[in-house]
Amino acid sequence: MRKFIYVAEVRMDEKRCDEIESWGMLAEDFIDSVLTDHGKDRGLIMKTRAIETDKSKYDLVINTIFDSIREDLTEEIEKEILTNRMCLGGNCEV
Repeated sequence: MRKFIYVAEVRMDEKRCDEIESWGMLAEDFIDSVLTDHGKDRGLIMKTRAIETDKSKYDLVINTIFDSIREDLTEEIEKEILTNRMCLGGNCEV
């Protein structure tokens, strides 16, 4: 199964947030529900998490994800280099 990270910055009008919270529901839970339900209806398996923040964290989140992916790839390459016994041209000094 292929995996994707989807990052979205969601904005909602203050009046809409107040309306949702008047139902006894957190705005974050509403956003999670809307996105997850929409994805499930189209066959996606999703984990979502909405977190309210005063400032935009979109660029920080994107950069953190790319840093993490690069670290994983670097570790994978290092492991392959250290465990691979094959040598260039078939000659290997051990």
